[in-house]
Amino acid sequence: MQTRYSEEFKEQALSKVLQRGDKSIQSIAEELNISVFTLKGWLKRTQSTSITKTMKQQRPKDWTRHQRFEALSHSGTGP
Repeated sequence: MQTRYSEEFKEQALSKVLQRGDKSIQSIAEELNISVFTLKGWLKRTQSTSITKTMKQQRPKDWTRHQRFEALSHSGTGP
């Protein structure tokens, strides 16, 4: 059975991860009694969403090499 977490809980968990200092993501997950894989998944989705928002505010020709690479890797297309 899959557990559903509120958006507020996810935001608080991610805030703990981003401000964890010397703590590991594993230890934060244990504190919150959730899977480390769940926590890492939320973190990954948040990071890719913020990259996408940043890129939408700029013209593609103004993107950095890293932003271009991220756009290609997220689009599922490429050489």
